[in-house]
Amino acid sequence: MSSLPGSFPLRDSFIQSNPAPDVGINVGTELPNAKNSSDLVERILLFPTYARLEHDPATVPTCPATPVPQVSGESGNPSRTVWLVNVKGWVYATRAESRRRKLILSLSRRFLAPSTVDAASRSLHDERAGMFLANSLKNVDIRVCAIGLAPSALVLKRNGIDRAVDIGEVIDHEEALEEDEIKALDCASLGTTETGITLTTDTSGFFSGTIELPSKIVDAWRQEKDESVADHDQIRIAAFKVGCHSLHAVGSVELISPTGISIISDVDDTIKESSVHEGRMAAINKALFSEAKDVAGMADAYNYLRSKKVSVHYVSAGPYQLYPMLSAFFKTSRFPPGSLNLRNVWERENMSSSTYKHNVISRILRDFGSRQFILIGDSGESDIEIYARVYEAAPQQILKIFIRDVNSHKHPAFTKSRTFPMAYREETALAATAAAINPLVARARAAFHTLHDSSWSLFKLPEAIITDTIVQHAIAKA
Repeated sequence: MSSLPGSFPLRDSFIQSNPAPDVGINVGTELPNAKNSSDLVERILLFPTYARLEHDPATVPTCPATPVPQVSGESGNPSRTVWLVNVKGWVYATRAESRRRKLILSLSRRFLAPSTVDAASRSLHDERAGMFLANSLKNVDIRVCAIGLAPSALVLKRNGIDRAVDIGEVIDHEEALEEDEIKALDCASLGTTETGITLTTDTSGFFSGTIELPSKIVDAWRQEKDESVADHDQIRIAAFKVGCHSLHAVGSVELISPTGISIISDVDDTIKESSVHEGRMAAINKALFSEAKDVAGMADAYNYLRSKKVSVHYVSAGPYQLYPMLSAFFKTSRFPPGSLNLRNVWERENMSSSTYKHNVISRILRDFGSRQFILIGDSGESDIEIYARVYEAAPQQILKIFIRDVNSHKHPAFTKSRTFPMAYREETALAATAAAINPLVARARAAFHTLHDSSWSLFKLPEAIITDTIVQHAIAKA
């Protein structure tokens, strides 16, 4: 669920008091015509996405008698096999410190801070809230290219398997690898390569599209490097501004096969302590003034599933301006790589977080119609109801639903159960009593009334996910 709910006070106050498009709020800007553009620093941000494998129907022969060369590893299918690589990013500019910027951030701290903030909290606030003051750059041509497999160090060393490894050293090493990648980029040749696509930013500074990457190229990359050097389930992409090779970024895309098991996971209060269930202001305070803290044990549970070839999609209705903070959180907390979906909160016409999340999850299920999914969320806002709708639309794809219980502390009489309904299956009378004591149980039962009891579970401890018999059985079969 969203760290910052749809009605965001900082955003709303900006729009009401500063309707003009040149005040530094996140609206489309064409940099060459902007006033005082020399003090703006342009940046490209790439969001983690995924790629899916498909057969290109355009290459399927219309005459069955026509021989077509077959792609290695795809015997029996005459079509050309391609990875459809989703790419998504944001081009923006930040302005040097100004009186206006300092004033807005000062007002934000005054209105949103829980109390007097220390220097560390003030720095976090200014860094995170400052992203909402960035100028989104529209009508900018961006070239995005697949450049090879991801180095294994980028995805393996922080997975939490070896907690003795210093995470700070790992992150420093990752940054050094990324710098080497950028230095090695040949933007001139990438401008015409078949592994790339040219996109133009919209009024929000966003660019998105799909690279059709022939599977034979990925196969060649895999043959060149073994798994000790490269992760065979991730590729690296590079993005740069057309005509300005000094502005670039690199990122990762998960290669997900048509069959298997995937996690679709909420972020706030599911894997990150965000206090959304305690109210809007508590969530905003956490998002802007506090160091991000993981839910204990969730990273280890996800890494265990990742080691069993389970892919991960992180879905949040939080604003994309908080991506830098979330990216650092995933690294320092050692969560496995995966796609991450965040929302554009500036779009007034689409401010329902539940609708946004339902649409994103439904699209993922459509993209991977032959995969099974574990849905993991929390009881703080609408995950129960969203997942119930998802299940009703595609019951054959949902392996299990897990809801982290963040409400039962408000009902002291219901504190002993690790999971529900699993813990009460043998005592139906006690289960009925639990529902009467704890409104969360009644709410979950009402939403999941069409599901068998074994298809969903409330949990407090992450071990409930990885020890679940349905999950373990599915992993063993995969």
